[in-house]
Amino acid sequence: MDNKIQDYINLGLKNSKLIKLLISTIKTHEIMEKTYATRLKTYISDEKFVNEKSYKSYMNYLEKNFFSILLLSIFKNLKISKDKITEYGIILHSLRGMVTCADNIIDKESKGSIFLTSISNHVLSNTMLSIIQQNIINNSIDELTIDSYKKNRMVQGYTKALYSVALGENLRELGEIIEEPKEIIENIHKKIGGELLQLAFVIPSINEENEILNQAKDGIFQIGIALQLLDDICDFKEDLDENKKNYLLSKISHKNNLNVLKIKEVSNNDNFIFSKIYLDSYRESINEAVERALYGFELLGNSGYPINRNQGELILKFMFNIRGLSKAWEFYKNKYKLKNIGGIL
Repeated sequence: MDNKIQDYINLGLKNSKLIKLLISTIKTHEIMEKTYATRLKTYISDEKFVNEKSYKSYMNYLEKNFFSILLLSIFKNLKISKDKITEYGIILHSLRGMVTCADNIIDKESKGSIFLTSISNHVLSNTMLSIIQQNIINNSIDELTIDSYKKNRMVQGYTKALYSVALGENLRELGEIIEEPKEIIENIHKKIGGELLQLAFVIPSINEENEILNQAKDGIFQIGIALQLLDDICDFKEDLDENKKNYLLSKISHKNNLNVLKIKEVSNNDNFIFSKIYLDSYRESINEAVERALYGFELLGNSGYPINRNQGELILKFMFNIRGLSKAWEFYKNKYKLKNIGGIL
């Protein structure tokens, strides 16, 4: 992984405590992934699976695993031991893997970093992998504590958290009328965005009983909602075509008094994304996502994590770029102007 320091300097975070913390956490994250893969092998009789991750550079590794590394760095900043951080990372890796398996079955996709190559049936493969990941989580719980009462609380905690995320996903089917934007956030994004990112804290919060950890969790909750807002902006047309509720769609609908069928009709016009009804809602949604994320970073900073608003902006710019949203970031900063063609309705 060449030129790693220069890559981080390019982020605009030279000599900061934050970047030093992230760099030191990357090694722990790598150890976690290797330990996870080793444990996974013990549950597969033929040991045939594939990890499709490959990285060209240190920066590429950070890009692909940024929020996992960020979450583990929160534990590191609180002086939690490396062994426990590794177990927390394995638990997070497995929980996210279980969510991905469910998404793969629902959406008929093949997302993720681990695949069982001996099972060709899509549903069977994802179901089996999810069962294995649940066992890996329980193994990590055994490594963390011998207290049976605490173990039971941990199992109940992560199960309830996954159930809440599932409730949010269950509400995504789109009808002719879509709820107001605030209802999309309350009923869906808080679950599949905020609570999804908060999965990292479920077991550590029980095991550590650290109030500062709960403060950090509140910040991550807001950042998770912001990321889901960004996903909705990116996936607007895809969600519309697949009849999924979407925040930007809701914004367009209620700002312009248009039902879903009408939006589907006008969105097929190539000029729709340059129209006033789209751009006004797009601009508002981008602003709301950024400001909510910055609020989350502020809460994280209040918990003692070494980050301020300016560094939060740099990280967001970095995340926008790796998600292919560099123009959207410029749009937020009023440096990039899109022509308003209009005339769609």
